[in-house]
Amino acid sequence: MSPLDAAVRPSGFDYVVGGRVPAGDPTYVRRRADDELFRALFDDHHLCYLLNTRQMGKTSLCVQASQRLRENGLLCGWVDLQTIVSRGITKEEFCYGFHRRLLASLPDKLGIDLDGWWDNAPQRLDPIQMFGEFFDLLRSRANTSIV
Repeated sequence: MSPLDAAVRPSGFDYVVGGRVPAGDPTYVRRRADDELFRALFDDHHLCYLLNTRQMGKTSLCVQASQRLRENGLLCGWVDLQTIVSRGITKEEFCYGFHRRLLASLPDKLGIDLDGWWDNAPQRLDPIQMFGEFFDLLRSRANTSIV
């Protein structure tokens, strides 16, 4: 590290360029959207979509909101749809990918074995119907509200 770097950068300070800012990071700039999203989810129980152009802080906003919701006693999970959507994906692949990402965002995956659950699901269910079954399973395993 050059003497200039040492003079400009405080000890232990890491600046994030691109990608999400971790929860509680001192470089995160809190904005009005943080409080609006928290109130919409926590107080009003609304379903929220975050839409904006690339590199505008949507994921960082979700990370901060998730942390705040957890601090207020809620079980919070979220899925970045970009991580599972691609051309030619089947309904089954989309649903499985969504369920897998959502479980990964929850503490200890709520003890759910997704592969076992998926393989034992009734064959008559359409993958989209499995969303309802899956959320029923989540509710049965959670000991608090889920956001």
